[in-house]
Amino acid sequence: MRALAGTLNSIGTLLVLPITGYISDRFGRRVALVVNIFNFALFGTIRAFSTSYAMYLVLQILQTTLGAGLYSSAYIFVFLTICYYWILGESVRWLLSKQKYTEARSALQEVAKVNKTTISEKSLEALVNPKLPTTVQSPMLYWEGIPSVLFAGMALLAGILVLTQPETLGTKLTDTLAEAEALGKTIAKQFT
Repeated sequence: MRALAGTLNSIGTLLVLPITGYISDRFGRRVALVVNIFNFALFGTIRAFSTSYAMYLVLQILQTTLGAGLYSSAYIFVFLTICYYWILGESVRWLLSKQKYTEARSALQEVAKVNKTTISEKSLEALVNPKLPTTVQSPMLYWEGIPSVLFAGMALLAGILVLTQPETLGTKLTDTLAEAEALGKTIAKQFT
């Protein structure tokens, strides 16, 4: 069933190329890109809510036949996205996390300028120079061996509890897996 969906995906990809080529030649690459993105998103969203396998398959081939051309029509635009490196700014949160306070301040001032507003100097200082929390020294000394002692103590306590429970009291513990498997069978034979 999964293979059929993949096969239909490949068939749809084959069918979309002439369709996208025609739209690109007739109306331009931008129109072809927008049409393909719209169809891909629309049919993909509907396919996510399929109520049957048949509906899923029909939407699978429709999505690829009418939308997968976005890859072929976007090749030239992929080169343009390289310019985003110089156009888009870095996230202020990321800049602050990397302690790049000067860049964060500049980014915030640029955002304020684009939004035709101002950020007070006090707010800028609070954002780019957050107060570090003070550490509280505990008077109690921490010994690194505490977890090991606790685990060993719990293991001993568990062993003592297992040996003193009525189910095991007086029963010799097994030495091999075969003895453990035969443990219940031996007692069952005695009562039959």
